[in-house]
Amino acid sequence: MLRQETRPGRRPPTSKLATGTPASSASIAGNNRVVFNIAGNKYRLVVEFHYKTGTGFVRFIGTHKEYDRIDVEVV
Repeated sequence: MLRQETRPGRRPPTSKLATGTPASSASIAGNNRVVFNIAGNKYRLVVEFHYKTGTGFVRFIGTHKEYDRIDVEVV
């Protein structure tokens, strides 16, 4: 889970995701989805987040070429 707890008076980490990859390797898409670039942009992971419940659902995993053929907001 990507959720990180913070203590009062402490700022949450912002430079890296829980996986240790740079935050710049993810892009926010429409319909509550985030696209993660994996292995130097060779693969793409699309996750639909439900922010109120703090959950995420994997909607797509595939190569960059396969990603180009999908609609991120619908998949």
